[in-house]
Amino acid sequence: MRSFACLLLLAAPFFGQTQSAVPVDQEPHHHQVLQNQKVRAFITELAPGEQMPMHLHARDYITAFLLNAQFTVKAAGRPSQPQHVPAGAVRYTRAPLVHSLRNTAPAPFRAVEIEFAEPQGKSTPSRQRASHYCNPGSKTACVDEKYLFCTEKICVSDVTFGEGAISEKHSHSTDHMLVALTDYRLSDHVEGKGTNVRVEQSGGVEFIPAGITHQLTNISQHPVRFLVIVFR
Repeated sequence: MRSFACLLLLAAPFFGQTQSAVPVDQEPHHHQVLQNQKVRAFITELAPGEQMPMHLHARDYITAFLLNAQFTVKAAGRPSQPQHVPAGAVRYTRAPLVHSLRNTAPAPFRAVEIEFAEPQGKSTPSRQRASHYCNPGSKTACVDEKYLFCTEKICVSDVTFGEGAISEKHSHSTDHMLVALTDYRLSDHVEGKGTNVRVEQSGGVEFIPAGITHQLTNISQHPVRFLVIVFR
């Protein structure tokens, strides 16, 4: 009986903070940039020294850090933890989570969060080997794809295109997303539909429906980097 009472005392702060937390879409530092039946996407921004209130993530989500980040995070029922995260890092978090974040860096905090409508299950490291290939005769116009992890519903890879690099022609039988880690301009030749140009700034998100065969060319004046989230 005594041990049960102790557990209730320990759990009380967690449930209290959960009840007072705002939903993530009502947290003022989360700015929604996309929503459909499968995902919601937010840009999260904090000025130096700024702190967000306790908020609830009720769905599994991915965070991609757009700038080098230094912050403290306070999860419900846990002490504050300092964090240092490099630009381009990607984290997968399972719901539910109640937490707050304070930017302790002298620079802005900026990240993009992709929240999934369906539970994603556990994440596992991808077994697919990294890919590297270059345009014929070039050592810089290259495409590098690093496969990060998969859940039960998605797989995530980190892709870099050198200036002028051209991807192999490839097909997508399921929906996929591009999450811009840098600004990019990509010429996208879609089989049977012609060519269009995809333009995004860092943090931009594109959702691309299933059933395309295409080839991408980096027409930016610099290397570009983005995440690819493929639905399984």
